[in-house]
Amino acid sequence: MHAGDLEGNDSLHYVRRFKHEFDPPSPYRHGGELSNVAVVFTAEGWGGSDAQLSQTLLNDFLITLVERVQKPRYILLINSAVKLAATEGEPLDNLKKLEGLGVKIQLNMTSLLHFKLEKEMRVGEVITMMDIVSTLHDVEKVITV
Repeated sequence: MHAGDLEGNDSLHYVRRFKHEFDPPSPYRHGGELSNVAVVFTAEGWGGSDAQLSQTLLNDFLITLVERVQKPRYILLINSAVKLAATEGEPLDNLKKLEGLGVKIQLNMTSLLHFKLEKEMRVGEVITMMDIVSTLHDVEKVITV
C-alpha cells in the first residue's frame, strides 16, 4: 500500500481508493506549453465594419488564448492594435494574464510613436521592425488576427 491509499473492508464489499496528491494546473498559472507560434494583431478589433462586434470577437479570442493549455510563444501588436496594451479593459487584462503565463507580448515602436502611446503601455515590450521580422522568421506559424 502507498501513501495516500485508503482501504475499507466490510463483509460484502472491498473498497480501495487512491488519493491523488497533486495540484492540477490552473489555466492562469504558468506551466502550459508554449507553441512556436506568433499571433499578430493589426487592429483593436477583429473583423468587419461593426466596431463593437470586432472588439468583442478580439476579446473573445484573447480569453480563449488565456484558457487554452497550449499558448503562442509571441503576440505582436502593430498598427492600432498597440492601443490594446495602453487602454484599460478586458483586452489589456487578458494580455497581462498571457504575459504572466510566459507569452511574449511585443509592441511595434513605430505604431506606439504614431499614436503617442509610448508612455501609456501597460504590458509587453517595445520592439523594432527588425525584431518583428526576426520573430516572424523564427516561428513555425504566424496567425494574423
